[in-house]
Amino acid sequence: MTFSLLLTPVVLLIVALGASLVWAGCWMIWSDAAARRWPGMSRATRATIGLCSVLAGYHLAAYCLPDHWFPLKIPVERWFIVAGIVLIAVFASLGFDRRGRLSQDGNDTPEA
Repeated sequence: MTFSLLLTPVVLLIVALGASLVWAGCWMIWSDAAARRWPGMSRATRATIGLCSVLAGYHLAAYCLPDHWFPLKIPVERWFIVAGIVLIAVFASLGFDRRGRLSQDGNDTPEA
């Protein structure tokens, strides 16, 4: 594959989306603005969402570019593994946050 065929507009758009996800994940992990924007979200959940964003963005870019540029990745035939890990981690973390808020409010009285 020649380099000119590699840089099609669709590939560039997908790589830009992947880079944006990586940037957003880093912002979510390290920025104090993220903590102010979502005050009800715990630091652990912000870190989980940020790391999942970095993981998804990396793989999105890696799937579009040559294999020797990104040698460490889950094969493209198993993209659903990356998607599943990201979805499970994000929803579990949000669920644990919600459960923690309910237990602090005292609204989770056990059934007798």
